[in-house]
Amino acid sequence: MNMILRRGLFWLVIGMSLSVQARAEPVFRADFPSKGSMYWPPPDGAKPAPLLVVLHGDAPGGKTPLVKRDSEPFVKAAAARGIAVLAPMCPKDEGCLVGSYWQWSQGDPPGWIDKQVEAVRKESSIDPDRIWLAGWSGGASFLGYHYSRWADHHAAVVFVGGGIAPYASTCAPCSPPAYFMVGNKNPLHHLAKDLKAGVSSCTQDVTWDLEPGADHAGEWRALNRPGKVGDILDWLEKHPRLCGKTIALPASASTPPAPVASSISSAAVQMTPTVSARPENTSSAVGSTPPVGKPVREKRSGCSVSAGDERALGDRAGWLGFFGVFWALGRRRAKRRMKLDICRRRVDSGPCRDRFG
Repeated sequence: MNMILRRGLFWLVIGMSLSVQARAEPVFRADFPSKGSMYWPPPDGAKPAPLLVVLHGDAPGGKTPLVKRDSEPFVKAAAARGIAVLAPMCPKDEGCLVGSYWQWSQGDPPGWIDKQVEAVRKESSIDPDRIWLAGWSGGASFLGYHYSRWADHHAAVVFVGGGIAPYASTCAPCSPPAYFMVGNKNPLHHLAKDLKAGVSSCTQDVTWDLEPGADHAGEWRALNRPGKVGDILDWLEKHPRLCGKTIALPASASTPPAPVASSISSAAVQMTPTVSARPENTSSAVGSTPPVGKPVREKRSGCSVSAGDERALGDRAGWLGFFGVFWALGRRRAKRRMKLDICRRRVDSGPCRDRFG
């Protein structure tokens, strides 16, 4: 096959691949519901959808948090299941001065998270019994420190690569189930173990997913390993909020259905003394951003990316491929005409006479 035609077909394949990729990328809203935050809504016309709230790790150098990067492992897998994803940026104007959730102490940080969820529920049809929390690194440490505050509205909590024991010495009546994904070579792995001890005193529904030999960077690689986020989402989908709900018994059962309180009694349960300590403010804490390559500051747009924009990008990429083929064919014809003109001037030559004479 002529080299020029091969190049044209190459550009056609590239254009079509870009078109498919642009259409498959989940659509998100930037700067919603707050500055720097990102929101991936559920599919149009879907039933009340689950919502996964993903909290980012510490900002590199205390500057701009990597909101998109830290939420990306969850986004595509969640979108394939019809799960909405909210990735709020730790708000500087609310007291989160260095882009670190676990170091944010001014105001009411858990209350601010609840407000972001309420803003999303006003825009989308969200199932109130399937609102889950997940945190990476410093985001996980933040969720652990305020563990007792998530009982009222959230069905389950996921801690990935981080952890700080809860500050509260008592358990909430409806403490949410917890999933841990941690590595035992993280320098502050003992803090995650302290968090597990505190959570386990409030609920028996605790999953401990240990990555042997993984440091903080290894925890990030484990999260991005194919199938890992799918396993976490499988676990979340088995944990809707049951607090205060009733479970219907089979018709043959003689006892009436009873409300599900939680894995503990309604009275507050005292926790171990070790769970009230909070680690020192150090850059090497579990809540720090993992040293995976050179941090790249993400570019954030001030406007929303609509589905129409995504389709337009895909169409442009497809047209690029078709124009590449036409260009290759035109160039091939021009080259043949040039050879024909040369042969006509040298019609006495053997090859030209046999071909055109």
